[in-house]
Amino acid sequence: MEMKDLRIQCENCFGLCCRALYFSKMDGFPENKRAGKACSYLCAASRCSIYSQLGEKHLKGCMNYDCFGAGQHMSAWIKQQNIYITDKQMDTAVMESFHKLMKLHQQLWYLKQAILLIEEHHLHIDTTGELEKLEILLRKEPDKITKPDIEISHDAVNGILRRVSACIQTKYANDTHIIGSSFLGKSFKKQSLKGCDFSMKLLIGCDFTDADLAYVNFLGSDVRDANFSNVDLRCSLFLTQFQINSAKGNKATMLPDYLKRPRTWNK
Repeated sequence: MEMKDLRIQCENCFGLCCRALYFSKMDGFPENKRAGKACSYLCAASRCSIYSQLGEKHLKGCMNYDCFGAGQHMSAWIKQQNIYITDKQMDTAVMESFHKLMKLHQQLWYLKQAILLIEEHHLHIDTTGELEKLEILLRKEPDKITKPDIEISHDAVNGILRRVSACIQTKYANDTHIIGSSFLGKSFKKQSLKGCDFSMKLLIGCDFTDADLAYVNFLGSDVRDANFSNVDLRCSLFLTQFQINSAKGNKATMLPDYLKRPRTWNK
């Protein structure tokens, strides 16, 4: 798979995220619903009936969500197997397979990014090897992927990502030290943060305007409403489309080729 294959293709999906996910109004979704129940706005053709109004209705949960391309992957298999998805309910086994596939696609996304960042030969070999194992696993029938498969792959990928992060941080980090796990609303405006580790940090509402974020690690960080105006994110580590969709930026914000610019950033 290429990075482009890990982008969402809603037009090639049976609305799986609108069926399989738990929704909460508090998180910016249109209603509170349990996992497996179809969203009330999902029409018979598996399309969102209010898609063009999501911004107007401030449904950030819907606009921000990203499945790493697992939706079209799972939908292609469902079609091949002639599995019938009802308008109101999603089969538990299909739903579980979709969730497993999303986890593997996310792991693949991170490994694909790691390959682009690595310069050390031995680490490149190890990462490539793990990438090949994961792609072999993804060639299995989705319903044949087991929980141990997911756990073994998760541990191996996490090990690779830790090594990549440590290697890059050693090479590029400056004297700025990030202490703590929550930085809600903090201003990092115009600061040099090159090589800093923000992985798994709460960065909701932070202001990174005009900051140097080269080689900054954003693995698993919560950047909802963080401001990346006038920032070059092309060398930042482990950003996902979901994170970018939930953050703020402008036309001067620079993104790597594999991330799609949100429409609201063209100002």
